[in-house]
Formats: sequence, C-alpha cells, structure tokens
Amino acid sequence: MTEQRPDGYLSPQSPPESATAAPGQIEQGPQKKTGTGVKAAIAGLAVLALGGGLAIADPLDMRKDNASAKGAAAVLPADVLGFSEVNFNPELSQKAEMVRFAMKFPGLKSKINLTEDGDLKQELWQSMSKDSTCLKGVNYDADIKSWLGDRMGVAVRPGAKTPVIAIEATDEAKARAGYEKLNACDKGNDKLTGLAYSDGYLVAAKTQADADKAIADAKAGALKDRAEFKEDFEKLGTQGILSLWGSKEGLVEISKQSSVDDELASKSPASADVQKQIEETPLRSAAATLRFSDGNPEFLLMAKSTKDISAEGTTAVGNLPGDTAVAIGIADGANQLDKNWDQVKKSIEDQGTQVSDIESRLKLKLPDDLKTLLGKDLRTSVGKFDPDAVQGPADLPIAIAMDTEKAKVEDIVTRTGLGAQGLQVSGEDTAPVVGISTDWANQVSQPSSKLSDDAAFKAAVASPDKAQSVVYFNLDAFKDAITKNMSSSEMENVEPLQAVGVSSRIEADNYSAVQMRVTAK
Repeated sequence: MTEQRPDGYLSPQSPPESATAAPGQIEQGPQKKTGTGVKAAIAGLAVLALGGGLAIADPLDMRKDNASAKGAAAVLPADVLGFSEVNFNPELSQKAEMVRFAMKFPGLKSKINLTEDGDLKQELWQSMSKDSTCLKGVNYDADIKSWLGDRMGVAVRPGAKTPVIAIEATDEAKARAGYEKLNACDKGNDKLTGLAYSDGYLVAAKTQADADKAIADAKAGALKDRAEFKEDFEKLGTQGILSLWGSKEGLVEISKQSSVDDELASKSPASADVQKQIEETPLRSAAATLRFSDGNPEFLLMAKSTKDISAEGTTAVGNLPGDTAVAIGIADGANQLDKNWDQVKKSIEDQGTQVSDIESRLKLKLPDDLKTLLGKDLRTSVGKFDPDAVQGPADLPIAIAMDTEKAKVEDIVTRTGLGAQGLQVSGEDTAPVVGISTDWANQVSQPSSKLSDDAAFKAAVASPDKAQSVVYFNLDAFKDAITKNMSSSEMENVEPLQAVGVSSRIEADNYSAVQMRVTAK
C-alpha cells in the first residue's frame, strides 16, 4: 500500500536515490535533450518538498551569505516557476572542503584536477571539454576566463518549455562572443539563441524576444524581491555551490510542461501521480541548497506549508546501541497519524485497496493498532551482520524500541500471528522492545554504549537530539557485502564512503526542513 505523508510531517525515508539521485526520485519516460539540467533539478526539489519534512540542524558556524541579494535572481523575473543557481566560487572554507571530499575518490581524482587554491571553473572546463572535439577549439583563457563570472542561474517561466539562463559576465562583448562559440557546439533542437545583457549578467533565452522580455520583466519586478523567495532563502541561511527554489504553483506547471513527448506523458502514471501529489500537498514554496560542512556534503531543504503544522517531542534514536548499523527514529507518530488518518486512508484507498480488507487480512484494527505501534517515539535498530552467515530470522540483529503500552503491543503480536512466527516482546511496561533476536533485543533495551557517541553517526546526522525523525545508514558496516561483486576500480571508489544520515524537524513559521549528509573517511 502507498501511504501519503501527513501534512507537514516526514516519515524517515531511505537516503536519496541522491542529493546524490534525489530522495523519492520518480521514474519517468524518455526525455528530450534541453541543454541544461534545470528541469531535473527542479523536479528533484518538487519531490523533496512533497514529503513535507521536519528539520534542520542548528545554524552552521559559517558566514551567512544570502546569494539572492546579489546573484542571478536580481536579473530574472519574479514570475518564474522554478529557479536554480550554481556558485562556481563559494566561500573559501566550502571550496576547500569540497575539493578535499572529492579527492578522496580515486575515480574522480583521476578525471578532475581539483585543487584548493585553483580555479574551479577552469578545472571543470578542462574535465568537460577534453572529450569534445568541438569544445577543444574553444580557448579557455581567451574565450571563457576573460569574461565568465562566478554565478549562473537557470529559471523556467510560465508557458515556456525552454529555460532562461543568466550567466554572470564581466564584459558584455566578450561574453556574447564566448557564448556564441559555446552555443555552436550544441547540436540540440532547444538551443538558446536569444541574448541580452543586464546588470552584469548575460541572459540567454530561446529567442531574442524571450531574452528581451525576461530583462524587461525583471526590471519591473525581480525574483530576488519576490516575498516568498526572500523568506525561503532567509530561512535557508548559508548557501553553497547549488541553490534551488520553487513555488507550489510553479512546480505543478513544471510537472505539466515535462520535456518528455506529449503522447508518452499523457500515458505516464508516474507523471500524473507527481502532479496529483504536488496539487494536494499544502506546500507554498521551498528552497534548497547543496553545501559542505565539516568536510562533507549536505543537502538542506526548507519548505513552507500553507497549513499550521506542529509536532511534539523528539526521537531518542541516539540512545540505540553504539554499534547500530542502520537506525530509524520517528517521534510523535501516533499523534500525527491521528490528526491525518482521513488523509492517509484516502491515499490507501486511492490505490485500489480498502482499509477494511487490510484489517481483515492482517487482523488489525486501524488506525488504533498503528497508533499503538508508533507511540510517542519508535526507534528501529539493525546491528552489523554478515548476510552470508544468516541462517534464519533469529540471526538478524533487528529490534524496535517503542514509547507505548507493552500490553497493547503484545495483543497485536498475538492477534496477527507474528508471535507464533518468533516475534517477541520484551522491555518495560511503557518501553517495550520487539524483535526476533533475543540477544539484540536485550542490547537495545540496555545498550552498553550509545549511538549518539559514535563518530560516524555524529558526522552523518545533524542534531539528532533535536529532530522529530532520523534515518542513519552506516555504509562502512556493510562494505564487504556492498563491494563483494565489484571490480577493483569500483571498490576503491566505494571504500571511502562512511555513512548517510537524514534528520528532520518542524521549524517556526510553519516551515519544515530536511537535512541530509553523506560522509567519507
């Protein structure tokens, strides 16, 4: 069954199939080449925002830098549906951290000659152009470096199927000439041939009329002055190498303006499902950024809800055993399910499954049994194990700690027949632990060390003691199983990876946020 998330609440999910593929990535039909990744980037933001979300760590000890005040948003119109901006020259600390992280991976190190004090734009150019016969004819120093600034923004306007691009440029004449050389290498059908110049930016659009109109409309009202945009980026705080923004209305229209073939799009259940989810969510707008903190990349999303949202308590996932390899914590689950049961029930039945059938088949009482299991805080712990050594369920170190009534949990386990299959309930009257492995259940009940003290956990999960939900996966704990069938070159690029963590919580002013980190040794 498919469960729709309660308004403003994010149940922990497996780390993105990105920020790194985007969380909740939707599989779609074949796409036509557009010459930019703007639609993919904004689609990723849309899917993230759909989840609601619950949180961000305390502000990082880094310089606050609201790029919207001086970036490409200053020369793009306020009516854009979605916006993304790349900063090729982030503050020194972030640039250094980015380079150090990238150089931990041999495959990346061999392809990109990144250095902490080098010209990131030039290094990326060399990597991008070395396999292109056409681009080899472009001289970086004369044709690119002489005018290229540090920022590039991409936006989609209402009714347009191609983006508008704003490239920071220090010299208009050289920028036009350099852009034309680059554009000559694009053999696609969606080339941006219209060029205009405004306030230090070269603006490219599908036609000259589109470029001129974008400039004129921005002078009448720029995106940087749009109220929702300003508020979202203020909440976002420090921005990194990539920033994203979109309004709900914009995301709905972008999903309808998909670049896939119209006939295929009309027959695509995934496309229709995305549109429906966006339309039904109480999202107003959202902003996101990819930045570096303590040597590791993190993706932060802040989404503004149109409804009042709140959550009670935080998850005590950090109290799980210190050698927990996979952890999931959900606080306030029973309360959230109670407030949103009608919405969840509708979502289930929209998929063709009746709740009454689930109750009959599984011998459950809904939503009461689910509320009992979720309780005030539900924490799942999986210890490290060798998949090849598992002979049966009892060998799996998996247990669930709950803040709920033990007697009710025992009744559910007995009634559903799970007890007859080996599932045991132990622990205190108001703090039961459910599991098949008695040894691991005992460790979860009385851990000799805590996950909150583990170095990998602390690096991957932002302020878990303040989060309503947490997902943690220690990649290092399963490195042997992950790399078992890999080649030596593949293994050396997986070896540096350490852990992935996602934490979330509700912020003030009806903002929900999600922070994801990927760490490497």
